[in-house]
Amino acid sequence: MINRAAVNRLVGLAIGLGLTYFVLTNRGLVTTALGALGDLSLLPLGLGVVVSLLAIANRGRLNHSAHGAVGLTTNPVAMTRTAATAYAAHKIVRSGGASSLVVFIRHGHREGHRGGSVTAACAIAAAAAAGALGILFSATVAILALSGRLSGLWVAAAVGFVVYCTVASLAGFLALRNRALAVRMWNRLRSLRSRVTGRTAPVSDITAIDDLYDALAVARTRPVWVRRVMAHALLSKGLGALMLMAAVAAAGLPVSATEVVVVYATALAASSISVVPSGIGVVEASTAALLIGAGAPPASAAVAVALFRIFDLWIPVVTGALVGRGELRSPEQTTPPETTGPEPAGLAPVPVPIGT
Repeated sequence: MINRAAVNRLVGLAIGLGLTYFVLTNRGLVTTALGALGDLSLLPLGLGVVVSLLAIANRGRLNHSAHGAVGLTTNPVAMTRTAATAYAAHKIVRSGGASSLVVFIRHGHREGHRGGSVTAACAIAAAAAAGALGILFSATVAILALSGRLSGLWVAAAVGFVVYCTVASLAGFLALRNRALAVRMWNRLRSLRSRVTGRTAPVSDITAIDDLYDALAVARTRPVWVRRVMAHALLSKGLGALMLMAAVAAAGLPVSATEVVVVYATALAASSISVVPSGIGVVEASTAALLIGAGAPPASAAVAVALFRIFDLWIPVVTGALVGRGELRSPEQTTPPETTGPEPAGLAPVPVPIGT
């Protein structure tokens, strides 16, 4: 049995180690940023903080809409807290979305929602995030092509993203069309939540699979909710680009809005291929290099990158960690399940693209 107080300490330790790693690997960047604080423009600096908080709220609305799409009723405020916790878990632990899925399933159990239904909602949210990322990458490739700057690296990145989406979509299609495959996937990974919570996994059954199929069938009858999910996913990418724009403006860099979109898309690509959590170090280096290539002085570019990472990563992660302590302390279930049958442990992890 895993002690929940120990889990809280481990989460705090992970965040502390992440912050330490960030400082150690970017100490020159941090020193430059601190030295330039007095020269920053306060209005865009404040705007960046506001946009970061709006992005946190938007993630809550995105997941609230995803749950609504499968017929689950959730409180928007409570869902915002859960989404913030899931985002922090996803950024701290590179688990292909498994850690964030555990957070949402735990929230669902408190609300009396079945694990399969919650997993369906997370799958819809993940698909919308992937679609929004694809639109952003397509816009970036178009900007680069029209300006004659489309490099082989970006072509390779675009092809890699298409391959990833194709494989993920094919796997999802096969799982949804083949119940036996879906059951095998669940049986191999259903112990994840048990290891995290310390609770013994129940005897395998297909109740969660049935719930998943039923929830996705409900989603096909609720297109308005599905469109809301996609709208919030697109807004998430727009808010991310706006955070970088605010950081660039606060540092006084002469970088155009279209160039900001290119840099932001590259930062997302770098984060997704990095093996370290949240792309720490990789994103900073690639983003700074692109800003310098766009004509920004190195010192000012370093300041802009530091601000962007504070807006885009550290404010959401710290916020999620703080509200996550309450999530861990909350009782597992406060209302009866919405359907009968053995309570499932959850389903296979749903990949959650970077920036969800």
